[in-house]
Amino acid sequence: MVTQRDEFIPGTVWTPELIRQSIDRMLAALSSPEMQQAMDAAAHDAGAGESGSISEPARALQQRTASPVDPTRCVFRRARQSDVPRIAEMMIAEDLPPLFIDEWLPGFVVVEHDDEVIGCGGGEIYDDCCVIRSIAVDARARKLGIARTITDLLIADARAAEVTDAYLFTVDAYPFWLRLGFADVPLEEWKLPPRQGWQYGYVSTHPGAVEGIHSMWKRIDD
Repeated sequence: MVTQRDEFIPGTVWTPELIRQSIDRMLAALSSPEMQQAMDAAAHDAGAGESGSISEPARALQQRTASPVDPTRCVFRRARQSDVPRIAEMMIAEDLPPLFIDEWLPGFVVVEHDDEVIGCGGGEIYDDCCVIRSIAVDARARKLGIARTITDLLIADARAAEVTDAYLFTVDAYPFWLRLGFADVPLEEWKLPPRQGWQYGYVSTHPGAVEGIHSMWKRIDD
């Protein structure tokens, strides 16, 4: 059940202490041998042209039969711990890596429709920068402006934390981000704080592992 307190209100969560805790938890998980092996294996599979085990679940989820989505019944709220499995499921369906959700859960928005989560997206805060990640919308809810609303909320949340620069990586959604004013940016032009992030680390140390990937940036403090 969604309550008024659950609503995604920008500027109500991030504090310097919570940002530091999220970064520390991410770096601790990232440094584990198991995580490094998983990332190396993913890069090897991508370089070999293998899609991995996510393709079949993705197709199954996209073919799910359920009632149509009414945008007037969608509620955008902060993610809860109980949402993590569904967030991961939606990310897998979009061929996105379902990693570091717990570590950055305070920055996730989910979209609830008739007690079902049908959209999600997250923001990671690094000093005066953020990395937007994991925008996923159920196939039934496409072309309803839901991804745009998720993005607007994440950017507003980042602005409230005094963020000036937003970064992201994308493959298939490149035209969407261009329409929102993001532009291609070389990795070497990323500001230093977000280079701590797991996505930057993966892309910069495994060049060519993800075919067609775009590194993008937008100034958001205006």
